[in-house]
Amino acid sequence: MILSAEEKNQNELRFEDWKKNLNTKSVSLVFSSYYMDAPASMFGHTLLKLNNKDYEDSDLLNYGINFTADANPEDPFYLYALKGLLGGYSGKYSIFPYYTKVIEYNHWESRNIWEYQLNLTEEELERLLKILWNSGSNKQGYYFLDKNCGYGLATVLDEARGNQEIQKNLRWPISPSDLVKSINSIPGFVKRKRFRASDLNLLMQRISELPDVEKAELESVWKQWKSNSEKNNHTDVSLEKLSTSTLDTLVSLQSYELLKARKDPLKSDSFQYLLIQRSLRTTANLSPKEPLKESLSELENGPEKGHGSYRILSEVGNSSLGTFASVEGRLAFHDLMNLEKGYAKNAEVQFLNLGLRRYLEAEKWEMNHFQILKVTSIAPYNYITKSKSYLLDLGFESISFETQSKKDIRTIASKVEGAWGITLDGSQFGSKLVPQLSLLGGMKANQTNLLNNGGRAGLSGNFLALWDFGAWKYQAQFSYYGFSISENSNDYKVDSTLRYAITDNLEVRIRYAKTRFFEESGLAFHFLF
Repeated sequence: MILSAEEKNQNELRFEDWKKNLNTKSVSLVFSSYYMDAPASMFGHTLLKLNNKDYEDSDLLNYGINFTADANPEDPFYLYALKGLLGGYSGKYSIFPYYTKVIEYNHWESRNIWEYQLNLTEEELERLLKILWNSGSNKQGYYFLDKNCGYGLATVLDEARGNQEIQKNLRWPISPSDLVKSINSIPGFVKRKRFRASDLNLLMQRISELPDVEKAELESVWKQWKSNSEKNNHTDVSLEKLSTSTLDTLVSLQSYELLKARKDPLKSDSFQYLLIQRSLRTTANLSPKEPLKESLSELENGPEKGHGSYRILSEVGNSSLGTFASVEGRLAFHDLMNLEKGYAKNAEVQFLNLGLRRYLEAEKWEMNHFQILKVTSIAPYNYITKSKSYLLDLGFESISFETQSKKDIRTIASKVEGAWGITLDGSQFGSKLVPQLSLLGGMKANQTNLLNNGGRAGLSGNFLALWDFGAWKYQAQFSYYGFSISENSNDYKVDSTLRYAITDNLEVRIRYAKTRFFEESGLAFHFLF
């Protein structure tokens, strides 16, 4: 739309008024951590924070800038995913009070936040504000895989700086963490980093500092407290024997529960009662421990520290069909056996993972598997988070089975698998040597015309044990599939993998796998970049 001279003048006056009210001194790129409970947030999220000159000591009063999909909140998950992949939504820039996002991420969704203050000149800052102002009413295509929040912010930052330096470092598919890595790769562009721990992060840190006896007391009192609070009988719970540090933790736990439920703690009678009980403690009862501080390890383990999201592996091994060589390429993102630094703990998101294999006596390479999408979350269950574990796996895999004529066949088949369950952390058993244990049940289906009735489907049970010792990691898995309901043979899978991380981006893995009709082992080098 072409504006008249008068309209341009009015627009410029409004911009100057908007800029004056924002009073922006600097800009920070904000990254909120991966959120496995929402498909759109599994890769994290980025936004800009406009730092007001007057709010340096109270920066929650600043404003944030988002580039997001203008989605219909009523759209079901499958439609949301389909539209996001195919460009069914338009993208828009929006401005909002920054504290609203801190509440949403830190309190409601238990997500950590990293802030990266950017080194922009006054001229670049002026251009950025003008670009954002002009982009406010404009909409453009939004695609989850490339034209997303990371891309939208990279384009305006590059335009303000007068180059393409940030975008040059981005690769398809673009993830929010790629934008964080890109800005950190530019010398001198990031002036300062800040870490905002989620309520859950701070709470678990506080609990970890309690002696074992007090941890047990806290769990016991919390269960009584929740039960009585639901009946409005919270005053019947005895708190006198609790140490001050345990009572402080109980206050934090109650606050976490209320905020997660999007309730105001100060409007809760039970929370008010806890505050009164805490205020009755004399200074002689105060805990000698220092207050919780920012976690330096979390600050240093920001998304820019994570391994590369692209992966290529080379493997040699032996199987029921003889000696083989395999190569594999993955466009994104992270699997359970990778180092967790910079990524979501106890989770994996793998996208477009293609494996090719050639047997020694064969004349050509063949597809061994093609993983379109695999998402796994095995966050340990405890009395606070009550986390549920799940996995979703879509794609194609090599399967072996026996025909009615007792002939063994190995072929490629499509795969859909989903499972839900629970994970227990080894530390809950009082020993670091006890692995993290996951038990999941669900369904699996394969389709190929070589199977009876053109496919097989059935209930599944999965048991996973995971030991993590830093550079060393070991995973053992057993799965059973009841395909007999589809008139096909039942199957099982045993999978054992040992990983050693030579560097963040170079791993060596030894694995052994066996199904009812196939067996293989291999040695592989994984290169991440």
